[in-house]
Amino acid sequence: MISKLKAVPFRLDAAAHSDLPRAMGRAEAALQSGSQGWLQSSFGFLDIHTRQKWGLLRPLLGGLPRRGLRVLDAGCGTGRWTLELAARRPQWKIFGIDQDERSIAEAQVRGRRLGLENVTFETAGFLDYDPPERFDVLLSIASAHYLARVGKSEELFGRFAEWLAPGGTLLLYGPREPEAIPAAEWLPPLTNDWGFSRHHLIELCRYQGFEIAVPGAYGLFPVIGRLATLAKQLAIATDGNPLARALAYPAVLALGSMGIWAPRVEDPSSAWLLVARRSGA
Repeated sequence: MISKLKAVPFRLDAAAHSDLPRAMGRAEAALQSGSQGWLQSSFGFLDIHTRQKWGLLRPLLGGLPRRGLRVLDAGCGTGRWTLELAARRPQWKIFGIDQDERSIAEAQVRGRRLGLENVTFETAGFLDYDPPERFDVLLSIASAHYLARVGKSEELFGRFAEWLAPGGTLLLYGPREPEAIPAAEWLPPLTNDWGFSRHHLIELCRYQGFEIAVPGAYGLFPVIGRLATLAKQLAIATDGNPLARALAYPAVLALGSMGIWAPRVEDPSSAWLLVARRSGA
């Protein structure tokens, strides 16, 4: 069934997501000053990698119920996703975990400065975290592969299953295996030298009790297609050269929004977006 799924944006219900900004970072713009604050409040984070991820997850997050959800951002870093969602969804209780103490300390300071009372950060590794209550939604944005690449993917997905309430939703964005990435050979390669295969993710979901074979709902989608990958490579190529970066940015921005959803499961792409339902509801 999975092979027949089309990679189209998915909504958990009919709620509109128009109140979620098209670019992430506007919630934190108040922490910046001068021109930096104006740029961020107007355009969000300029980094193309962040913009692509938000473009993929925004419709899914916007389709979730606006009240009463417990959401975990696993591998939150300095809290970009956590803080944006906490500011936009005050009726959600949002939790962010990361094993890096400095990142969590920075996230906590930012949350206090923004006056957010619905967000909690905690220093914890994925395999050690033991929350007192389960979550309705679990986000893993470019974080799961660090354990999976060292052979701990089954343990990791087991923790995901334990964290989620029955019927809860896992939204996972992760790198695809290098041989499936449509990278241009004349540009610097992407930094991921390991990634999930389609078979690997399907087996992990099956083994740990996640449902994905639901056309039009849950599924495994190839994302960041050929043009969107080219944009990432151009950004990497010009990193460290302010003038070249500024000159290339219009092309990076235009290409970066093209083909972030690959049309077919078998098409080459740089990443996977897994939308899975925890069994048991």
